[in-house]
Amino acid sequence: MLKKSIYFIALFSLLATSGATYSTAHPKRGRGTWTNEQDNLLREAVEQFKGQQWKKIAESVGEKSAVQCLQRWKKVLMPGLKKGKWNHEEIEALQREIQTVMQQGSEKIPWPKVAKKIPGRTAKQCREKWFSDLDPTIKKTPWSEEEDQTLNSLIARLGQKWAFISKSLPGRTENMVKAHFQSLQRKQRKESKLDDIDENIPGMRWSDNETMKIKDEDDEDDEDDNSHWL
Repeated sequence: MLKKSIYFIALFSLLATSGATYSTAHPKRGRGTWTNEQDNLLREAVEQFKGQQWKKIAESVGEKSAVQCLQRWKKVLMPGLKKGKWNHEEIEALQREIQTVMQQGSEKIPWPKVAKKIPGRTAKQCREKWFSDLDPTIKKTPWSEEEDQTLNSLIARLGQKWAFISKSLPGRTENMVKAHFQSLQRKQRKESKLDDIDENIPGMRWSDNETMKIKDEDDEDDEDDNSHWL
């Protein structure tokens, strides 16, 4: 036992004096911003491997994993990729594809398959457009006081768990719940600022007694002004 202890002490001393380090951590892939050079390497690699073999594509790019390269390509660099507002034809195509899926009795919507029918749109874009805007179960009417109370109560109890809270508010999506709560907060802050202004400006909130007192003082001033005519 003593011999083993002496061996390890000597080993650590040797490593310390030589400046050597030991680590079991695996090298991390670059998670930072993509450079123009990396984007160009990715384009060349995708063309070389015809959009297949993403591990080899990642090796050609360097410092990026196969998953990172695939996401970068599909979400940013892929030719024909569309971003921003959907046009009328795209919306109709999405509604048509969803209707076809529902008629087939599928429990889950195959978003990658749906996206193939809408050029330039990814599966994620199609899914978000449907659930945030086109789903017929979405309520687009103004929020009721009862809904506001339910929202505030759930947030006070659960915190800002939008997806979970939306399940308790039928017809209100996760994004709608979050946006409405932020709107309520802005309204409260605005009203709070107005209250502060009212309190800081004399006369902005007079009581009935104060109003009567000011009126009596005005009447006295009028009598003084008119006394020289008597």
